[in-house]
Amino acid sequence: MNEKNQVQDELIIKTENITKKFNKLVAVNRVKYSVKRNEITAIVGPNGAGKTTLFNLITGYYFPDEGTIFYKGEDITRVSPEKRVTMGMMRTFHLTATFDNLKISDNLMPAYFRTYQKPSVLN
Repeated sequence: MNEKNQVQDELIIKTENITKKFNKLVAVNRVKYSVKRNEITAIVGPNGAGKTTLFNLITGYYFPDEGTIFYKGEDITRVSPEKRVTMGMMRTFHLTATFDNLKISDNLMPAYFRTYQKPSVLN
């Protein structure tokens, strides 16, 4: 396999048997999921199927009760959401409204600057 194919086949996100329970309710049960570089995927299911819980696990808002989560080959199972952002992993939330007076690229700029630029305000 040549170098270009290796980059294309690079796993960006991988979960191995992740499980999340809320008391006796099993919201996510032993999910195996992966996303390769430049791959477009979807998580589809009815309300209550565990889609949001899965995203919360992958992005660190919840920690799994079982299983492992990898980002670019690194185990991030117990890494905070803030640390995941500094590693390059970002998440957006459902918005009921956007900044309608801004272009799409302008709406995305805060996430870009959070990842790639140092704060302009001294701590």
